[in-house]
Amino acid sequence: MRFFSAVFHIALFASLVTCNDAFSVPQSNTNSDAPQPPTNLVDRGRFIEAVEILKAELAKASGIEVDEQQKEDPSSYTYGIGKLKVGLPLEHASGLGMAEAKLVLVNGMTEQVAELGIQTGDTIVAVSAADDAFLESTKELDLEGTAKIFMAAVEYCMKNGAPQIELELNRLVKLNYADES
Repeated sequence: MRFFSAVFHIALFASLVTCNDAFSVPQSNTNSDAPQPPTNLVDRGRFIEAVEILKAELAKASGIEVDEQQKEDPSSYTYGIGKLKVGLPLEHASGLGMAEAKLVLVNGMTEQVAELGIQTGDTIVAVSAADDAFLESTKELDLEGTAKIFMAAVEYCMKNGAPQIELELNRLVKLNYADES
């Protein structure tokens, strides 16, 4: 698993967190007026695998041994993928850690970044700045590609006086136990 962290220090400005009620649950209605599945969502199966790998690696790094019988079976649950956007002030850009485990996932953060609503296990699918004057997709890129776009957005903000970058995140949401029938 590879890790990324960057150091940037700029004045703190207010940030905005918005959450869309977007889940990757298939729509059963084929009517063209029916709501369409949201765009920019990662593959759910790949996301579940990535989160399970991250959980195991974080447990190992913490010295916690996880018995195979104690592990949760992901097929026992129904999952959705939530979409949210988080404004990350430039002074806190260095407070976000990322790791590659099938997908690039957030693997750690400072308290200030956590207060913005970012969680371990989120995946960054797009990075924007200055009201989308800078907008790049990071959906399912590797760690190097994601880090390159993340740093380019920070540099764009610094050059153009923008106070923060915007991260579009996907979050794996455990909804309930799967129907065993």
